[in-house]
Amino acid sequence: MRIKPHLLYVFLTAVNFWILPAVIRNTGMAMVMMLAGLPLITLIIAAVHAWKAGSAIVFAIVTGILFIPAIFLYFNESAWIYAPAYAVIALIGGVVGKSLRSGRGSE
Repeated sequence: MRIKPHLLYVFLTAVNFWILPAVIRNTGMAMVMMLAGLPLITLIIAAVHAWKAGSAIVFAIVTGILFIPAIFLYFNESAWIYAPAYAVIALIGGVVGKSLRSGRGSE
């Protein structure tokens, strides 16, 4: 598996987890970002990645791993549950992206 086609999506996921939480200023905004913003962005990145690059499972695992530093940087130990949750969200996005990928060849 070549790594270069995946680097942009790994970078975007890292920005999603490592940079976006830095702009959170209050608890209410943090809750909205944790429960809606970050998962939605993760879903979109994973879907586009699977659509363009065609890989879903490995990217989902990488997504879960990429969230772990954010736990120590921005959140607390209660955020550990989000690492596998983001991996599952990325897997769902990957399945959606792969289905779009297989659908575009039939046109």
